[in-house]
Amino acid sequence: MSLRNVLRYALRQFRHNPSFFLITIAALALGIGANTAIFSAVEALLLRPLPYGDPGRLVIVWEDASTIGFAHNTPAPANYVDWRAQNQVFTDMAALRYQTASLTGDQAPEQAHGGAVTANFFDVLQVQPFLGRPWTREEDAAKGDSVVISYTLWHRRFAGDPKIIGRSILMNGQGTIVLGVMPRDFFFPIRDMEYWRPGYFSPEVLAQRDSHYLTVVARLKPGVTVAQARLDMNVIAARLVQQYPKSNTNIGAVVVPIQQEYAGDTRAGLWVLQIASIFVLLIACSNLANLLLARASGRRREMAVRIALGASRKQIVAQLLTESLLLSLAGGALGLWLGSMFWRVLGRLIPQQVAGASFSLNLTVLFFTAAVSLAAGIFRRAKGRKPHGRIPRWHASARRSGYRSVRSGSSSSGRRRADDSNFVEPSPSGPRVPFRPPACVHPALAATQI
Repeated sequence: MSLRNVLRYALRQFRHNPSFFLITIAALALGIGANTAIFSAVEALLLRPLPYGDPGRLVIVWEDASTIGFAHNTPAPANYVDWRAQNQVFTDMAALRYQTASLTGDQAPEQAHGGAVTANFFDVLQVQPFLGRPWTREEDAAKGDSVVISYTLWHRRFAGDPKIIGRSILMNGQGTIVLGVMPRDFFFPIRDMEYWRPGYFSPEVLAQRDSHYLTVVARLKPGVTVAQARLDMNVIAARLVQQYPKSNTNIGAVVVPIQQEYAGDTRAGLWVLQIASIFVLLIACSNLANLLLARASGRRREMAVRIALGASRKQIVAQLLTESLLLSLAGGALGLWLGSMFWRVLGRLIPQQVAGASFSLNLTVLFFTAAVSLAAGIFRRAKGRKPHGRIPRWHASARRSGYRSVRSGSSSSGRRRADDSNFVEPSPSGPRVPFRPPACVHPALAATQI
């Protein structure tokens, strides 16, 4: 039997019993959709690498002001300077100050969120613009008006024009040279950031200890652990308390790996949700397997007649497995759409700087959905721990049972065929008698549907 005939016969079965198959597809779609949505969050938050060079060595350093209710407080510029000068565990430390800018000029004015950063910012993150370049330390010292913009801003406001490099745009009413455009997936520290420009931290600014507004990122030296970095920063913080008791009393330092900083407290909860959703899908597959087994019992006469016409066990199993896989693939396609709907609720629980604002339909998520759909079709199990795609074949390929099904069906209808003597029932104790289909049956019908 050709693949075309197998598919055609499977679709014909769906048309003859649409309610059963619609219920089956809907049940599978709910389970697969929940798994897809949760896995999308797991992939975005825990599995997808952050868009930095060697992100496992990046940490965020906060002030510990727990005594006044700020366990992760933004550092003062002077504390950042001392941390950078005295630490023994970081290759370098960079700082960022949030700001906004008014973009005007040829287009409608708008407000953009960005950051003023130290000259070593891109070196610490080990990321470079995919168009253009960042500013140099000399340009930073010269206090020239320059900016590196995000991929989103480049596409939204400047239509992805590659000639934007070197062009002057109006930011806060001043002409500013665009030096570079960052890669599509880059963000720091949040996805709303649309530009980064030189911070021009003057000596007076860097001497401030009472103003706390910086975000500090650091890169660990090779071989240094986060625990060692925390010990070193605690020593420095204690030293600063002694040197500057007025401003630094009860001020410590907190070192947090950047992945943990973004994931927060959602890591354990996401894994629990993922495992729970898999069990829900297994329960749904078990219930559906029972339904399919009951339906297979009702198809015994159909399978027996097909065997009588010469269909082999391989053809019967291929037909049943095809129906099962078509159900699962349909459930997977509908589950992918339901996953995007579930994401509208689940996405609110995921840090937006990592997961983004929408359902992430990438190759990893598609592969996961396809794998779950195929697994549900092949390995869906009933209570007896037998795949539902295989259970009916024992009913269909048992010739002794098949002959009885054909005989009972013929007798009950009152239309016993004249050549019924060709159906030979093997004796339980005697030798097996080979069966041959009636001579009136065309050989082509033995390998096709009825």
